[in-house]
Amino acid sequence: QIILSATMLLALCGTVWADWTTPVAVDEINTEYVEKAPFLSFDGLNLYFDRADTTTFYYSRIYQARRDVPYGPFTSVEEISALNYSGGHISYAWVSPDNLRMYCYRTEAGAVHRLKFTQRSSASAPWEPGVNISELNALGSIANPGLTADELTIFFAGYNLAGGLGNWDVWMAMRPDVGSSFGNATNLTALNSNAVDAHPRISSNG
Repeated sequence: QIILSATMLLALCGTVWADWTTPVAVDEINTEYVEKAPFLSFDGLNLYFDRADTTTFYYSRIYQARRDVPYGPFTSVEEISALNYSGGHISYAWVSPDNLRMYCYRTEAGAVHRLKFTQRSSASAPWEPGVNISELNALGSIANPGLTADELTIFFAGYNLAGGLGNWDVWMAMRPDVGSSFGNATNLTALNSNAVDAHPRISSNG
């Protein structure tokens, strides 16, 4: 006969899920305007988010908040001005574990959404203006990128794309290495409906 203690059972079963703590406002970032779409860097030191200051501009822009240690207060907030522009929203940043590559989306003429990619030389260098992820943008209007940590699988939302279920759907595409184009875009039919399905994020290990 084998008798396992509760501790041993939990260890064998894996992760123990606990309740979340009470939410606390990030006061050093929040303003009277709109802050949304937060992405915390893998090292916990940088928070990327959207802000729309409706008194000076209508469109969302991407900002970056920095801190010296994980779980500490954010000590600086600045707009990533190289990415932003006056013709539409730029939003929903996802940044690689080495802090060198960013994926996001931008709205362009006719309210079409386009996935963008930008790369910098070091984690302390300024971000460069983004370029289109052309092989995915060719599908139509797409937004909300979220990737696995190895950047080989991307999830995104697509609006009324061919093969979709209608309205916004969640899609996935893959590539063999970071230097290659994404291919085999797949509608995640098990998740989607004929309503709005969007804003996907995947855990770092997939």
